[in-house]
Amino acid sequence: MIHVLSDETINQIAAGEVIESPASVVKELVENALDAGSRKITVEITGGGLKLIRVSDDGSGMNCQDAKMCILRHATSKISKAQDLFHIVSKGFRGEALASIASISKIVVCTAKEGEPGTRLEIEKGLIIKESSCARMHGTTFEIRSLFYNVPARKKFQKTAAAISAEIFRIVMVMSLSHPEVQFELISNGRKAIKTLSSGLEERIEEQLGKEFAQGSFALDFKQGSMHFYGVLGAPTNTRNNKMGQYLFLNKRAVTCEPITEAVRDGYATRLDGKRHPIFLLHLDVPSDLVDVNVHPQKLQVRLRKEDLFRDTVKEAVKSALAVKTPIGEVSTFEPVEVNFEEVSLRFQETAEELEFELEEGEIEMMGQSGRFVFLIDPSFDGVVVMDAHAARYRVLFEDLLEKSDQKGNSQGLLIPFCVDLTPVESAMVLTHQEAIERLGFSLKAVGKDTFMVEAIPSFAEENAIKMMIVDMANGLQEFIGKYDYEKERQKKLVLIAARFASSKNMYSKEEARQLFHRLQQCQSPLHCPKGNPTTVYLNHDAIENLFAAHQETAKSAKK
Repeated sequence: MIHVLSDETINQIAAGEVIESPASVVKELVENALDAGSRKITVEITGGGLKLIRVSDDGSGMNCQDAKMCILRHATSKISKAQDLFHIVSKGFRGEALASIASISKIVVCTAKEGEPGTRLEIEKGLIIKESSCARMHGTTFEIRSLFYNVPARKKFQKTAAAISAEIFRIVMVMSLSHPEVQFELISNGRKAIKTLSSGLEERIEEQLGKEFAQGSFALDFKQGSMHFYGVLGAPTNTRNNKMGQYLFLNKRAVTCEPITEAVRDGYATRLDGKRHPIFLLHLDVPSDLVDVNVHPQKLQVRLRKEDLFRDTVKEAVKSALAVKTPIGEVSTFEPVEVNFEEVSLRFQETAEELEFELEEGEIEMMGQSGRFVFLIDPSFDGVVVMDAHAARYRVLFEDLLEKSDQKGNSQGLLIPFCVDLTPVESAMVLTHQEAIERLGFSLKAVGKDTFMVEAIPSFAEENAIKMMIVDMANGLQEFIGKYDYEKERQKKLVLIAARFASSKNMYSKEEARQLFHRLQQCQSPLHCPKGNPTTVYLNHDAIENLFAAHQETAKSAKK
């Protein structure tokens, strides 16, 4: 029998699309605060937001009637007719978020307009259970408690509080980059995690993404007709193996848009390694009728009405910015962090492990070496084996670390520990996944806001590469934000990054070359390094003869 669903059921179904986790709640409430014209937004969370989320702003606020209507499904002040969907300038417009949140949590709303008395509402299961007046300045405070209390099946599948907190950290950080003129503050379990002090985009980038992101970057400021593109592009040498360093804002809305991302890459042209991704932060201010944001309930994806125009314009803007270097500010000098060394145990650095393997007599022999390429003679093969020693060592170390990923890796203690400064999001990722990182052989200790002391490093690593390794791990781990059951993939990602930063060896003795080759043959995938590059090339007698024949033909043609 077909029947109409109740409003409560409809709201909970909608909540499944709009509200995936406490991070979704924070995103929706902060977007509402921005739409209200707020200049200061404070987010407080407890227990990763499952126990408490409080978002306070100094925006325009609501009168009593609007406060009661805001929790109704499809009630909004952003649009009034269908045509408005083609000219959306606000963050929200569907009128779904607050109704969805109200249906699965306990809410207290305190709001007031300028010069009017305040209103306080207590809401459960989408219904107002108590109404009273309150005293407050203009603005609104939403207090969300006991999220998913009436849908235990949803709560059961939520991630850990630490993982959710890291997701919220990233959302607030991204929001602060979309609106540098607004002050943001994030307090997690009573600890101030993020507090913005800057009011300009360049200062906000350095404040939230770190000096390394801004250092050596190219400023972009490009206007064409009604379009205005601005932001920063990372230097071609400052790239990553994923897209976590890419921030795109369309009319101040954080979005993902593959055509624009590809256009940015095209603008770099041959300056980039084919497998690396540029870092950038771009704001695109364009007429609202050129963009369709009514694509997904969470409004993360957009459609472009004139995709070719966007591609060509973005590509040209990037090419122009890279052609002329524009400094975006001097990087300040290093300021040491005050640390109480009396609490730190000092250890002497140990010698890094060498590859060891029992060799049999009469096996493969080394002929010589040119750069990273080692030439070998294998008695079982009629020809020459050319081994890329760097790629081979990368493969051997990667599989060795992956096999022992459930054990604590060998460490080398540092005589003088040193500190690494991270961005708030990077710091949150390290804290969330610290146990997994330390299984590689690290010993890390939080000694200040977003600062970690490195007391021990993996035995295979060089000390001067440690900071970059930790930063790459923190950025790589952001791929798992919002995902479930990622433990195995997480460890593989960490091992992949760690092995890439392993100490390199430039020259190999005959014995070392034989040991490396034998270890390589024991790997599950001996022919390629973890990035897919070949580790060995086998040139038999016919292949070598063909190479010389080809050169002879070329020489004859040149003489003619």
